[in-house]
Amino acid sequence: MRELRLYETDFPDARSVHDYLAEHLGFPSYYGANLAALQDCLEDLEDPVSIVVERVDDDHWDERPWFGRICDVLIRAAREGDVLHLSIRR
Repeated sequence: MRELRLYETDFPDARSVHDYLAEHLGFPSYYGANLAALQDCLEDLEDPVSIVVERVDDDHWDERPWFGRICDVLIRAAREGDVLHLSIRR
């Protein structure tokens, strides 16, 4: 199983996370780089993948609300399917 690691502090903005996921998960070229498109593409994954998310401490979450919304989509996709395995560490 392929594994990706997302370190919250490595990404300056939401677009950089979308670009990273699109590249490493093989999203189509027309990927819209938004939360709805992310949900759709995660639902279309065929090969198992594990994503480990490393969050910063709770005191700094307000600085990156967009990262939390991306995590919410990842959580939902992992719960609804059997291809994506997700671990969130703080």
